[in-house]
Amino acid sequence: MFGWGTSGWDSGNSYYHPWDNNSEGWLYGPPGNFDLTGNYANSDWGHNAISNGDGRWRTLTNEEWEYIFDGRNTASGIRYAKAQLYLNGVLLDGILLLPDDWNEIYYLLFDTNNSGASFESNLIMDWSVFEAHGAVFLPPTGARYGSVYDPPYEGNSYYWSASCSPAYQNNAYSLFIDSGGWFIGTMECNRSSGRAVRLVSPAGN
Repeated sequence: MFGWGTSGWDSGNSYYHPWDNNSEGWLYGPPGNFDLTGNYANSDWGHNAISNGDGRWRTLTNEEWEYIFDGRNTASGIRYAKAQLYLNGVLLDGILLLPDDWNEIYYLLFDTNNSGASFESNLIMDWSVFEAHGAVFLPPTGARYGSVYDPPYEGNSYYWSASCSPAYQNNAYSLFIDSGGWFIGTMECNRSSGRAVRLVSPAGN
């Protein structure tokens, strides 16, 4: 549940540590309207060492999140599905992201590409089939406001992007998964609020 741009790298702004939880959004991340790219790529959480990484981990941009959910032409026609995943004795509501070359014969999925679908539409008891074919699961996150955590069963799920608001220094974009099940997309959030981070790296890493 990080504030935006809080990799621990000093971007020249007041708040850049992962544990910062003050309320002024414009004091987080690079000062001004700069994304976590280019000269400010070190503000991305992927700047930190990852045991199986080679320094190329990063956060998706706003445009990339939108492409994953709405812009892709996949072999199966399936981009995502809402599902319940049984993992380590816990049943999690979340989003299955399917790779471009996903084949429908791997696993029969219902009510796909539908933000209004029920999580119960797909019950996944064996993750190995999905993992073997490059699928990704986005578990519920909740959010943090100041020092108060709002868990996912009471709130919504958010994942930060690397994209700032072009007009408002208080905000940056995040992926938003509505707890009511009627919206999946990107929206602006206050940079000081705590959001989850999902890092990516080039294919093959």
